[in-house]
Amino acid sequence: MPKAKSLLLKKIQGAQITQIVYVMARLGIADFINQEERSLDEISEELGLSLLLLQRLFPALESTNLVKRLPNGRYALTDEGLLLRKQEEDSLYHLAMYKSAPFVWRAMEYFCEGLSSGESPFELAHGTHLFDYLENNTEANTLFQDAMSHFERHSSKALIDLYDFSSFKHITDLGGGNGSFLHSVLERYPDLKALNFDLSHVIEKARRIVQHSSIEHREGSFFEQIPGDSDAFLLRNILHDWSDESCLEILKTIYRDSRPDSKLLLIETLISSSPDSKLGRFSNITMFMMTPGGRERSEEDLLDLCAQSGFIHTETIRCSGSKSLLEFTKK
Repeated sequence: MPKAKSLLLKKIQGAQITQIVYVMARLGIADFINQEERSLDEISEELGLSLLLLQRLFPALESTNLVKRLPNGRYALTDEGLLLRKQEEDSLYHLAMYKSAPFVWRAMEYFCEGLSSGESPFELAHGTHLFDYLENNTEANTLFQDAMSHFERHSSKALIDLYDFSSFKHITDLGGGNGSFLHSVLERYPDLKALNFDLSHVIEKARRIVQHSSIEHREGSFFEQIPGDSDAFLLRNILHDWSDESCLEILKTIYRDSRPDSKLLLIETLISSSPDSKLGRFSNITMFMMTPGGRERSEEDLLDLCAQSGFIHTETIRCSGSKSLLEFTKK
């Protein structure tokens, strides 16, 4: 029992740890320390923070393995702490900022109520679903888009390594966000042309962030109509945001508007009954709390949705973590 109690106490304190990570990211502590050794006096003066409260915060940061106290009393970043710098190649700064943003935590307050009523906790908290909220809240949308772009960087690299895009002349990323994935694909396949397709408020920012002569940014909704003249259509982490009914609507729109010889490429987190599928299981809870009916699905679930929409499954490629690419052709 003592061991069980200790383990449970760590879980109970998890929210506080998440907030400590958020504070370190938001206040720019990791960026200021960087590769240097810093005293609390220097951090206090540079960032305008209370020295007395930093004397409380930094022992907690040390216990969370984000900083280490040196024999001279100064502090340096650990390997984990380095990942909270904005410019770190594998930075988790943007994910930390999004996961602990007030509008996200507000949804968590309605978790129990949502489990009782079956309603989305996010909608209970904000009176609208996530994507309408993001369209009308610039700051929240920036946090969301930056987090998704940076978090998907690892799986994107693995995907580009594992899947051969050389047979395509033109690809379209539906719900492609800021277009960074297409930019990565074109670095490997420079002869490709690409279209980034997303809602107007997303494309407005994408045009500023990703500027490439072979990437066109176009506004629209995959619920209504898609530009159909492409060799392949990508749906990356899109279907998990929506209910089965909405997924069928998206897939049938793609089937209707795409060429007979085009391919559909789905990139999703696949869940299974295995206890090792931790990432997918926790992501499934996130989908319930944050999206309008979304959920993570098994490979069989996705194959069934695509079959109902007219697509034929040709290949599944396992990428990094629990991500997989499923390739489909049309009947």
